[in-house]
Amino acid sequence: MNVLTAFISLSTDKVQLIIRKRGKEMTILNLVLTHKWYDMIESGLKTEEYREIRPFWHNRIVGKEYTHVCFHRGYTKTTMLFEMGGITMGKGKSEWGAPDKPVFIIKLGERVEK
Repeated sequence: MNVLTAFISLSTDKVQLIIRKRGKEMTILNLVLTHKWYDMIESGLKTEEYREIRPFWHNRIVGKEYTHVCFHRGYTKTTMLFEMGGITMGKGKSEWGAPDKPVFIIKLGERVEK
């Protein structure tokens, strides 16, 4: 199975989390979600997540290569891990929580853990 990676070049930052799992190096983007969006992703209804284009998210996303994205259900221990399907910029779907302006669109690949 091919792991898709997201790469947007510009700046660098030290926010990446490197984990070794099954002998492979994974770079994970950790995102905290409200229960509503977490539950939609878990059920398979929502296949992408959005982050506003602001300095904080720019520094975390731009110039990084993430192999996976880990969603946290609020600040609980409940998580789910997906392969990274890619990161683009554009307009997201308002019914999935995107504001009415350009955002980072984090596309999900296959779920890795249940």
